[in-house]
Parts: sequence; structure tokens; C-alpha cells
Amino acid sequence: MKKTIPTYYAKSLFEIDIEFFKKLNIKYLFCDLDNTLDPFDLKTCSERTADYFKKLKDAGINLVIISNNSENRVKTYADSLSCLYLANSGKPFAKKINAYIAKNRLNKEEIVLVGDQTMTDIKSANNAGLKSILVDDLTTKNQLVTKFNKIFDRIVRKKLKKKNLLNYWRDSLCQK
Repeated sequence: MKKTIPTYYAKSLFEIDIEFFKKLNIKYLFCDLDNTLDPFDLKTCSERTADYFKKLKDAGINLVIISNNSENRVKTYADSLSCLYLANSGKPFAKKINAYIAKNRLNKEEIVLVGDQTMTDIKSANNAGLKSILVDDLTTKNQLVTKFNKIFDRIVRKKLKKKNLLNYWRDSLCQK
């Protein structure tokens, strides 16, 4: 259970004010793709995602898509945003994420990983020693391989809420 506790929680990435990332000194937003940025069946980025990415870029924050999806799927989407990516990332394991961080000489204190799944995204962030933000699904539609994880995800989220372990990002902003 401990490995599934996010640092922060948000209903959606798009509700998070860019100032929140700046106050945390975030320079890299490692972001899951499917159901975090856009639905899994959208091949290129939506206008909403493109607009948010522009705000991040203007604030000096780099988007890096971190996905378990195939190279072809992630590259096509990342190219539509002109952003960096790591496909076949091996989440919830941290080996490939840590290798990416080391290869690009990134500071873990300047990274936050955002995702919609406790069992893959949040676990991998915790395994890699990164801050994390758990978001709700953008849509109820999921890939077949994800549906199984979502059963466990609902159980974990229910426990996190019951134990008051979801630290809403906006509340954290007020405390800083």
C-alpha cells in the first residue's frame, strides 16, 4: 500500500495551475499518456493538451511522456506535441525511468510524475524516488490490458481516500 501513495492528487492534470509546479521548482513533468493526457484511442494530442503544454513550455517546464505503450504509439503522439518521451517504460519498475534520468543528467528533485494509475504510475514514481501526482481517468474507456489494473486501482483509491492519504494539490499550494 505504501508504494501506491501519491505525493499529490488532482482530478485532472489540466486543473493544476502552472504556478504549483513553479513553486515546487519542477523543471520536468514526466507524464503518463493514456487517460492522463488524452484518451487511449486518440493518436495525436488534443487542443486542450497542446494548450497546456504551451503553458508548461512558457514556464520553462519540459514535458516527457512516460508510457508503457509501444514505441510507435508514444512516438506518434509525442511528435504531435514536439516533446520527449520514453516508451515501453516498464512501469511500475523504475529501472528504465532511472536510466533515462541518469542518461539526461536530470535532478530528481526537479521532476514530478503524473498518472492515472496507482499500480503503475504512482508505484513507479515511488520506486524511482520521484514526486507524483495521481489524477482521475479522463474517460471510462480503457485498453483491454488496463482494465485489469483498474480493478485494483479502484480498491487502492478507496483505501487511500478512507485513510485520508490523498493530498490535494491545491491544499498543498496554500501551505507553501
